[in-house]
Amino acid sequence: YNDSDWYPNDNGSYNYTDYYDRYACTIGVPETITLTFSKGGDNIIKCVVTTNISGTTSEDKIDISKCNLSVTTQTEFNNGYKINVSQCQYSANQNAQMAMSVTKNSSPLVKMEMSTELSNIPSFNADAFVSEDYDDDDLEEDFENANAKNTYINVDIMGKLQVQGKVSNARKMYEYWEEADDNRYEESTYKSYINQVNSLADIKMFFDGKSTAQAYVIMEPFYKEAYWNDSKYWEAEPVICFFDGSSYSSFEAFFNESDFKNIIDQFEKLFEEYTDIVESFNVF
Repeated sequence: YNDSDWYPNDNGSYNYTDYYDRYACTIGVPETITLTFSKGGDNIIKCVVTTNISGTTSEDKIDISKCNLSVTTQTEFNNGYKINVSQCQYSANQNAQMAMSVTKNSSPLVKMEMSTELSNIPSFNADAFVSEDYDDDDLEEDFENANAKNTYINVDIMGKLQVQGKVSNARKMYEYWEEADDNRYEESTYKSYINQVNSLADIKMFFDGKSTAQAYVIMEPFYKEAYWNDSKYWEAEPVICFFDGSSYSSFEAFFNESDFKNIIDQFEKLFEEYTDIVESFNVF
């Protein structure tokens, strides 16, 4: 909204005209982008991004209910680290998948793979954001039936720890989480919804690349006390359960600095080296 002009009628009353700004967005997606960050003539970071978009409804409209998208990226640091997103693909109302890895001088540090089956993705494109009748509530309503089923994830950390899991129905899990939160002061109702959350997930932990699972992860309700008043409520946290009956109420309790010192030290070193690179640009 910009301004209004008022003008009199012959009968002595006034009419007015409103003026509005109108915006049109154009999004250009190049096939390949290469970004290089250098300092003192030396390359510190190099990133190559390759994209491919197909299935658009017209040459200038990208509709997420119809288009297919794939992206690959490779980021190289001058200290030997590489972050490679080898597969990030979206097929309209069918599936999405992603695979990435982090290496140091060709030695694997972290690998992650994920895939999911998609359905009921509504018709939507960038023009909707700038249309005069755009409404956040309408957008949320359009997506209320969108769903991801059979979501698989596989994470490998330095070959020492593997986490593999499946969520059978992401929409249902989200709804159960919402219901649980709405009933966090009612023990039986809260626990009932958390049980339904757990029924949709199957997450297991493996060690040293072995094929036999050593533990599984579930959400466990705990009684909490609000720090701002005396009220008490229920909250769920991930718990590691071993098949011998033992369990750990937090990841910090199990992955302690004594039993996992080498892995923790390596991760701290990774963070410090990344911080050194960022600080070398004097960005922060």
